[in-house]
Amino acid sequence: MPAENISMRKITEILRLRYQLCLSFQQIADSLNISIATVSNYIKRAQAANIHWPLPAGMDETELQRLMINQTAGS
Repeated sequence: MPAENISMRKITEILRLRYQLCLSFQQIADSLNISIATVSNYIKRAQAANIHWPLPAGMDETELQRLMINQTAGS
């Protein structure tokens, strides 16, 4: 089954909840009303793109999206 297509805002929130608040995938999924598989997928993409929290100064949603999409194409 393909991953849910979610907003960059939610992707940013996944990263914040995981790395700043240390929530579990289940807690993040429940908080954002998305599946655990989606949380896992985007955390893996972020790790592959070497994206950490907090996001680098100046990184906007367009740059984050570009990095995350490149991880999809490269997988």
